[in-house]
Parts: sequence; structure tokens; C-alpha cells
Amino acid sequence: MGPSNPPGSRVGPAGHRDYAYVVTESAAFYSYVRSDDDHDDGYLTNLRKRLSAEVRMQTGEDFLIFQDREDILWGQRWQATINGTLDSTTFLIPVITPAFLRSNACRQEVEKFLARESNRP
Repeated sequence: MGPSNPPGSRVGPAGHRDYAYVVTESAAFYSYVRSDDDHDDGYLTNLRKRLSAEVRMQTGEDFLIFQDREDILWGQRWQATINGTLDSTTFLIPVITPAFLRSNACRQEVEKFLARESNRP
């Protein structure tokens, strides 16, 4: 791990800088539409932060929730980071809105998570 990697993360395969990505070791993956968050002045981001903090207060343990705008660094392969995090996270937290239901990216995140869960022993 280099100094630019967030705490609780690991670097994926990196032969060249173009292939670098970080998979955050998060307990949950936050699936939402950015324009919903932007429209409401960051309400969804604040909700994620408050949820994470509340679980930490109730359990005494960190509860990291992956959010693309917080956990993907500039220049990273964003799709590889999202896929790697979806493959390793325990919970999926979808924020269901009309825009979410129309989003191909959100649908793919849910489908990827459900496919992984259905293949668990």
C-alpha cells in the first residue's frame, strides 16, 4: 500500500499505473445515483456517514460503507474498484429512487451482488 491509498484498502493488480485500482475493505456497498445526491445537496452522502457512525456507536466497531465518490481515487480504474468491492463486501445498501430504478449502473451493481450471494454455499 502506498501513501495515497485510503485506510482499510488494498491495491489490486497493477502492472502499469493504468491498471491500478483499490478495493476498499468495506462492510457495505452504497448503491445510489449521484444526481440524486447532488440534487439534495449531499443528503445521501450525509446519510451514509451517519449510518456508518451510528453502527460504530452501537457496536463499538468500525462499519465502513463504500461510496464511489468518497472511495475511488482520481486515476483509478473505477469499474474495477466497484466490482472488486462488490465481490468482497457483506452488505448492499441500495438507495431506491426513480433515478435508481432507471440506472443501468445501479441495476448492474444489484445484479452482481445478488449473483455472488446466490452462489454462496
